[in-house]
Amino acid sequence: MYSKEIFDQDCRLCKRLDDFLCEIKQKHPDYHARPVAPFGDKNPKLLIVGLAPGMHGANATGRPFTKDYAGLLLYEFGYSNQLNNHQLKLVGSYNGLKSGYGS
Repeated sequence: MYSKEIFDQDCRLCKRLDDFLCEIKQKHPDYHARPVAPFGDKNPKLLIVGLAPGMHGANATGRPFTKDYAGLLLYEFGYSNQLNNHQLKLVGSYNGLKSGYGS
């Protein structure tokens, strides 16, 4: 877990984002609907920053680049360029990303 100096999941400094996430939480109570934590190597060769959490991806799961085609492309790019250690694939029409471990 990241220290609060780097990432605060309860941050509400951006009013527009906070209002949006509160609205999402009301519409979708089971969604994460909070700032999304970074993950991966703390000293990466490449840093990828998302413009905004995916409505039914990161807002739902709490993990960046999940449950959408852009995430699939991103993870496949990482795997094919040896930036991540296992292959991922989109499962079903809305079930998100699932590890394929080389399949």
